[in-house]
Amino acid sequence: MMNVETIILDEFDQLLDDSQIHFVEKITNYAPRDHQLIYMSATTKFDQDKIAPNTRIIDLSDQKLDNIQHFYMQVDQRHRVDMLRKLAQVEDFRGLVFFNSLSDLGSAEEKLQYRDVLAVSLASDVNVKFRKVILEKFKDNQLTLLLATDLLARGIDIDSLECVINFDVPRDKETYTHRAGRTGRMGKEGYVITLVTHPEELKKLKKFASVREIVLKNQELYIK
Repeated sequence: MMNVETIILDEFDQLLDDSQIHFVEKITNYAPRDHQLIYMSATTKFDQDKIAPNTRIIDLSDQKLDNIQHFYMQVDQRHRVDMLRKLAQVEDFRGLVFFNSLSDLGSAEEKLQYRDVLAVSLASDVNVKFRKVILEKFKDNQLTLLLATDLLARGIDIDSLECVINFDVPRDKETYTHRAGRTGRMGKEGYVITLVTHPEELKKLKKFASVREIVLKNQELYIK
């Protein structure tokens, strides 16, 4: 550790949370006193007092990600899992599906697999070795749907991921930003589909992104 000159805290807004900061401090205490700290995050929602004094801030948040399109799909609550099944039947479709609730994720995985959909969850209780196997299969297009919660929204890096699906409207704009950031990486095209049922959900979603309605007909997606 005495040879370490730079420490990068990726997604530092989470790492400096009360439940994580003691791990960060324990590690940084082993590095030389004059080491460089780099903080990186897609959001500005953090406690300024927890970063080192005289930190230089470089704000790139005003960059427009024109390569990502944002859509919503009107679906009854009870038909959302079946909509995932139908999306999985679209030719060359591959999607990373985010859930607000772990119980909803588990239930959806069970129902989708019962209907022979190539869908697997990447829940937090999956061990590291098996998680790597699942991710590799998804990257190699051996899986159509990868189901996850926000605990995994930040650590997943999948090259050329075409679509992110929000099974539920995210709780806040920061969460939406992190989920959407899994697609359209390195300037490639990508799109986000959020499933909505009630007008209130759509109203909330429109605060996060400029969305258009998209529909599924005859195993093809059409923008309304």
